[in-house]
Amino acid sequence: YGPVVYYAMAPLVKWFGLRFLCSRLLVLASGFVAALFLVLLVKRWTRSWLLSLAFGLSFLAVPLVRNWLFVLRVDLPALALTLAGLYAYLTKRNPVWAAILFLASLFSIITMLAAPLACWLYSMTAGERRRAWQLAGWMVALGLPALGVFAYATHGWGLFDLFLTHPDPYSIGHYFSTIGPTAFLDLPLLFGAAALVVHDARRHALSLP
Repeated sequence: YGPVVYYAMAPLVKWFGLRFLCSRLLVLASGFVAALFLVLLVKRWTRSWLLSLAFGLSFLAVPLVRNWLFVLRVDLPALALTLAGLYAYLTKRNPVWAAILFLASLFSIITMLAAPLACWLYSMTAGERRRAWQLAGWMVALGLPALGVFAYATHGWGLFDLFLTHPDPYSIGHYFSTIGPTAFLDLPLLFGAAALVVHDARRHALSLP
């Protein structure tokens, strides 16, 4: 994993000692922040408070998310950052803040690639190619130097931690072998996503999701 969440938790350890409570509270808060940005994003796309609140609260009720709210993992802080990046990309014309948030998410767990890639593809297909390349440019301009500093500060071990230590293989076969049980646990979110697709289809305009 990357350094962002660890650096965020370091002051908590320094101030409160070697215990998990405060760090777990940070993860718990991240879960609620992620739900908040889900509500704001779905509200922006559907203009429906009912659908957006249902989607955000369903996220917190999914068994996998509910269990991870109280576990010291990087996933929920990284997800909160990537959803904040999505919101920044949609609400601010200059994508620099979205790039910073996306990079913070990637420097928490490297698999958080879907959101910046989706923003780039959406802008490219929506006639906003300049904005798409601005996002890519900012991420490269800010991300590569940060990666270099991280690698230098850790004598190269940071790159090993970021790219090579995850126990699951990067394979399509492994993905399909594990997505079934996970999808079953996420049925409320899948139904919400299906409702969003139907909503988009009725107004004949696909949104970023």
